[in-house]
Amino acid sequence: MGTKFIGLLVITSIIISCNTNVKTKQNKNCNLIDCEVGEYKNKKKEGIWKKFDKNNNLMQVSSYSEGKLNGPNVSFYNNGSIYSTGNYINDKPHGNLTLYFEDGKINFSDNYCKGEKEGFSYLYYKNGKLKSKWFYVKGKREGEQYEFKENEDTMKIEYYKKGLLKNEKIFE
Repeated sequence: MGTKFIGLLVITSIIISCNTNVKTKQNKNCNLIDCEVGEYKNKKKEGIWKKFDKNNNLMQVSSYSEGKLNGPNVSFYNNGSIYSTGNYINDKPHGNLTLYFEDGKINFSDNYCKGEKEGFSYLYYKNGKLKSKWFYVKGKREGEQYEFKENEDTMKIEYYKKGLLKNEKIFE
């Protein structure tokens, strides 16, 4: 999944760079912790921006339009492996947002619609087994929510209605 996401990011940057009628200014913003490199259009971030740490390790690649996060966003661990992938529309997460452990296994996966959690969210143990499974409607938990032990036995089931906990069952 990470490879597809990086491919999408490359294609996006090629498409954006093909527009020759846009007046942009290459810029490098640095502080004691990191540096950001990208272009401004009308004093707003535009196109692909890259963030590097003080050792020049790539930390993040983000897509901007009119100063707002728009499009794919990828963050990296210091060793270069992917930390997170997501998509944004007008600075709000939209679609799948996934966090990874350093070994590349999924740590957490969320789904968003215009900044609100929507659909299933999953949390995993480092060994790849499912730890929790939640369901959201318009940013609020809805229906049965599950928590599992590392041996995959059910630890807890909660039932939510419009974000309010209505019932809970804990297993020994």
